[in-house]
Amino acid sequence: MKILLTFIIGVFGCGCAYALDISGVVYDRGSGKPAQGVTVGIRELKVVTETDNRGAFVFTNVPKGFYQLTFTRSDYGHVIVPIRVKRSFYIEQKLTSVVYSAGTNVKSYTDDLKSDGEAAITRDDIKLYPMRGVGDSLHLLQSLPGIGGGYSLATVPIIRGTNPLFNKYYIDDVPVDYPYHYAGGFIPLFSSINEEALDSAAVIKGNAPIWTGDNLGNVIMVKSAEAEKGGVNGKIIFDPIVPLMPTFSCSIVPDENLSIVAVGRRSTADLLFDMNKMRFNLADYFLKASYALTDTHRMTVMGTGSQDRVFFNDLSTRSGYYANGLTWEYLARTNVFVKTVLSNQNMTQSLLNKKEPSTGSGARIKINPDQYRAFQMATLSLPVFSFRVGYEAVKYSGGCSGNASLAEIAGIKFYNGTSSNPNLSFPLEGKSLAGFAGIDGKYDALRYDAGVRYESYGPTDERAVSYNVNAGYMLNQNSSVYFKHGRYYAHPDIYYYLGNLDPDFKLAEARNFALGGNIIPFKDIFINTEIYYCRFNNLSPGTIFSVNDDLAKKGSQLHPFSDEKDGHTFGCELSGKGGWKGFEGWVSYSYSRSTRNNDSARGFSSDFDQTHLLRLVLSRSWSKWTTSLIWHMTSSLPYTPVSGYVYNGSSYTTNYGDRNSARYAMNKRLDVRGSYRTDNDTKISVECWNLLFFRNNAVTEKQNTGRSADSNNTTVKNDIPFFIWISMEKPL
Repeated sequence: MKILLTFIIGVFGCGCAYALDISGVVYDRGSGKPAQGVTVGIRELKVVTETDNRGAFVFTNVPKGFYQLTFTRSDYGHVIVPIRVKRSFYIEQKLTSVVYSAGTNVKSYTDDLKSDGEAAITRDDIKLYPMRGVGDSLHLLQSLPGIGGGYSLATVPIIRGTNPLFNKYYIDDVPVDYPYHYAGGFIPLFSSINEEALDSAAVIKGNAPIWTGDNLGNVIMVKSAEAEKGGVNGKIIFDPIVPLMPTFSCSIVPDENLSIVAVGRRSTADLLFDMNKMRFNLADYFLKASYALTDTHRMTVMGTGSQDRVFFNDLSTRSGYYANGLTWEYLARTNVFVKTVLSNQNMTQSLLNKKEPSTGSGARIKINPDQYRAFQMATLSLPVFSFRVGYEAVKYSGGCSGNASLAEIAGIKFYNGTSSNPNLSFPLEGKSLAGFAGIDGKYDALRYDAGVRYESYGPTDERAVSYNVNAGYMLNQNSSVYFKHGRYYAHPDIYYYLGNLDPDFKLAEARNFALGGNIIPFKDIFINTEIYYCRFNNLSPGTIFSVNDDLAKKGSQLHPFSDEKDGHTFGCELSGKGGWKGFEGWVSYSYSRSTRNNDSARGFSSDFDQTHLLRLVLSRSWSKWTTSLIWHMTSSLPYTPVSGYVYNGSSYTTNYGDRNSARYAMNKRLDVRGSYRTDNDTKISVECWNLLFFRNNAVTEKQNTGRSADSNNTTVKNDIPFFIWISMEKPL
């Protein structure tokens, strides 16, 4: 029903240009009953009305344009819904009591959450709080419960101690693999989804929607930006204040039916400075155009992507992706909604060393898979429940090639240009077809959501049945509980194909369970708690290229170096969000243990296990000034310690202790951000990381070299020094 309403409000609510009507009904979200006495207004027209005993209201003779529809009552607070009036339309608005009622999705990280325990950030959050740095729109996700990172500067989120290769990203309805900028072709630097192209980013943990595929229950849903004003509007952002990587954004609304959003940025260091033998550039773009064909048809075209290039002497790297999508939304009947999406995506990562030493002919690695996808889903909304059914068909092509393995990137061999292997290709080809169906509804205080998905995955010639079951129950007017369970399957990642001549891969499997609760103890304060257990199989689909270098694993973030066959993860999360006396923010704490097994060891900590994650996020505004801070206290990732060195007469051999049996000290960090907005709406921001100069991840580690009892050395490893970022945002 919510999809239908949003669709009607945003697109199909149109009528004649001189006598348009806006009507609707307001319901209480908790009880489902009509809400009488709610004041409804159109801010720009300065008109108000009040809902009757059926919760109904109506405005007549409304001109076309952009408006803010307001809903106000003492126990509901003040709710604003932006609308664009093109034709007469009807809206059903559900309101939640901010004092007396607490539905399971009330006052969480966004207003439009669809699943319990889901967390999200908005574009306003990204601009308000630290962690954005030089323009990393998704870094702030690591302040949410259950989400960590390999180290302080790591941009890729680790969700509940699971390998990030199993995370699935969607931009609107289009899947995208690893939307990041890279250094050296394979080291993620920051998100390539510009904040100006993003409206919100939600993390679904353990209970991904059944229409999504190729994941173990963890999905990052990016909702793209929409045009907020009529006419032509633009903005430029300098990161930092000198234009080393400026962002240009523009929105165009030429008429009531068409809107266009365009965003792009590019690094300029190679244009401004003489780079001598080194040249590099980073760039990304986003373009979306939406057009309402008729009262019941809407077409949206989207294109997004990035490209990174680095040239240094004989070494050259290239990385990036592009994703294109055509979405057709069709309101077949008042209660039947059909969505069709045609999309394709391509990922490119390559390393080339042109050296030709006598022992080899240079080293090459190239990863370049393609996907072509057709997706269709129909939703039938009835008074008691909603039913959805659909399919997804994908064609895979391309793959990877090279004369070196990814493991060699972690050592010096690749950069010396040596290779003892012939150039080989490892294709990822085939087709997959999936069908799914689901149902959701509400009965009194109980609500439910369940679905099943069948997939035939051609590249590994496997069949899989996924399912999920979610249920929530209102205990009283200010608390609720919920249960989540599901089984999910993920495809072998493209990284595993490189070097596997005859792969016999299996789909990775996850069985997830969670039990949680919500409570609103005070006005404007929302608290969520959740305990979970996950069981995994086939986490390593095939041959693993072992890398013992802890720094290489942390730096690459997305890698196939973790030899983990199966295991489990359990933990608990506690979070709260709200405001008090002008302060806004959230706090989150997570405890988890991720235990894994492989062919040679059992019961060791996962390479991605972070036992403790504590974040305090706080902000305050005064007139034109805004300040914010984030306090971090997080566990470091485990590593395998060196137990000693053995000298065999000509060289030393390194001996290692138990797998992942050691950790560095807890990370502690204080980040702050301050912003000032001028009268002409120019915004200047200063962001500082590690303000108190903590020696993060510092540890004193004694290692026995084996030469003598007194020849011990000491190493100290640090995570992050002090950083300061400056940016300026100016409307055009």
